[in-house]
Amino acid sequence: MLALAMLLLTGALEGWLNTINSQFYLVICVGIILLSRPERLQIVRNAALALAALTGPMAVSLAPFYWIRAVMQKTRAAVLQAGVITLCGVIQALVVMHELGAGRRQLGFQPSGIAPVFLVRFILEPITGRLGKAFGSLMILNRTGHLLPMHIVHHFPVTWPFLLIWGILDIAFIGWLFFITSDKSDRSPWWLISMAVWLAMFSMYGAIGGTYYLDERYVFPSAFLIGVSLILTAGKHHAPAARRKSAAVLVFCMLLAGSADFVAYPFWAARQKGGEPTWRAQARLWEQNPETPLPVWPKGWLVSGFSLPPDHR
Repeated sequence: MLALAMLLLTGALEGWLNTINSQFYLVICVGIILLSRPERLQIVRNAALALAALTGPMAVSLAPFYWIRAVMQKTRAAVLQAGVITLCGVIQALVVMHELGAGRRQLGFQPSGIAPVFLVRFILEPITGRLGKAFGSLMILNRTGHLLPMHIVHHFPVTWPFLLIWGILDIAFIGWLFFITSDKSDRSPWWLISMAVWLAMFSMYGAIGGTYYLDERYVFPSAFLIGVSLILTAGKHHAPAARRKSAAVLVFCMLLAGSADFVAYPFWAARQKGGEPTWRAQARLWEQNPETPLPVWPKGWLVSGFSLPPDHR
């Protein structure tokens, strides 16, 4: 079930066969390691924490959870894990600050987008898939999508009364997740949900283009951690039946939406490309003139100015 969630949940498709998106899978490893006993497999797990923290800032954002656990457990192994992710996080922060200072990276953050973006991207999208995301983007975010024509829906204005409504819905959904996963004997689901919400807030602050332009890869870690918390709850025989069934229904909806997106992805990608030249045709252009800029999907990206030694062409 966890393997299916990793493969099919919304956002997973964007990370496939793309090493630059490895940070979004590694942050999931950091979240799962937090739930394990820090005394087991110390070398392997500390190495994984170091790799994740040096690969991207999202993993570093989970360092406070490791320090909370270290204070609660008061063990050398727990403190060591917190120290590893913090030390590597300092290095990551220095690199990010250098890139920001050099102008090679920008941070965009719109506070007004927190409530509606969370509702559309972290609630509607994982449960209803790409179609629900497109509908929510038009209705709530007033942004055009690729699946629904703009004229068929009425747009809610992005004003403070509506922002308050979206915020109330967000809090109600998060509270419901905490309620159905409540278990005094096992707080793992609560840890997972807490990390998922925290990662969502962090993603909305650091996403390229700003809060309103959050891509699927930023949604994937939070959706997966919430999915794991629900899977754990659905499998607990001692939990109340209503809570187990609620968790099972949510897991079913998430996997169904992800499966539908998986099947429809080739058609969606073909539509997005909009008749751009194939990579084979672009490669022939490059062979004729290595200085020819090559359009790379998605639109707006170009590759230019690279060359290979003559014996490697």
